[in-house]
Amino acid sequence: MECSHDKTEIRYFVQCNKVIQYRHQCLICGEHLKTFKKKNIDLSIKYKEFDKGIILRWREKGKEKYREYLGSTEWKIKRKQVFDRDVHLCQRCLSCYASEVHHLTYANIFHEELSELVSLCTKCHKIIHNKQ
Repeated sequence: MECSHDKTEIRYFVQCNKVIQYRHQCLICGEHLKTFKKKNIDLSIKYKEFDKGIILRWREKGKEKYREYLGSTEWKIKRKQVFDRDVHLCQRCLSCYASEVHHLTYANIFHEELSELVSLCTKCHKIIHNKQ
């Protein structure tokens, strides 16, 4: 994930082996941008702890936006186009009625090309998501 936010801060992070790392953290999305060597850190400054909660809140916000998108007219039109293209046939098993549309990639989420979407039956869709 590439972060382009400009609100960042150096924070300390305690690894599972109890070693302390100093990391540049985005305060918007929580992304770990850079790790600093201890010799390059001003240890007279009291740094805050790396906040994993920022990442979790950012991801939840993204999930909420995605749920809203799936209810949008734009998505419903795209979904219908995929079903029409695939003649409502599951593109995995090629035998069942397709009732769901699956993203082959999330790289262009909210701006997908039809080639990034595929029609699937419920059973095959569950199989694919359990493999991921």
